[in-house]
Amino acid sequence: MRSLIFLHQFFAPEVAGSAQRLTDLALGLKDLGYAVEVVTGEPSFSSAKGFLEHEEGGGFKVHRVFRFRFSRNFPAGRIFNALSFFFAAFFRLIWLDPRALLVIGSDPPFLAALGWFFLWWRGQRYVLVVSDLYPDVAAAIGELHANGWVATGLK
Repeated sequence: MRSLIFLHQFFAPEVAGSAQRLTDLALGLKDLGYAVEVVTGEPSFSSAKGFLEHEEGGGFKVHRVFRFRFSRNFPAGRIFNALSFFFAAFFRLIWLDPRALLVIGSDPPFLAALGWFFLWWRGQRYVLVVSDLYPDVAAAIGELHANGWVATGLK
């Protein structure tokens, strides 16, 4: 049986669009016979205190790792939240099956570095599921230079 490990900061029961898309993808692939595990953060809503670090649900294992939950209204809060998830996910992935294909979501964007690292370190293959990248919107509001290397690379 082919094994998959989904890696994304948000996953069900989160209601964000990217979390819902990856949850649906994981459920669909599980129904096709794949063994699925998920590495994700703790749910961000306040009533989620009862979630377990490891849970079985929907026919697959979910590993919830610690991440800071600073306000997303400030850039520093977003950065600390993303970095805490990145490092917690790294240490969880070390213990999971290196033969499983990593399916990495694009939130936070630098999660792809984990795919590259595990490919380099132990030959673990990975796939990126890229969503929610709108460089034209960031350029329109002045957060990116429309002809800069970041905006051009994301187009």
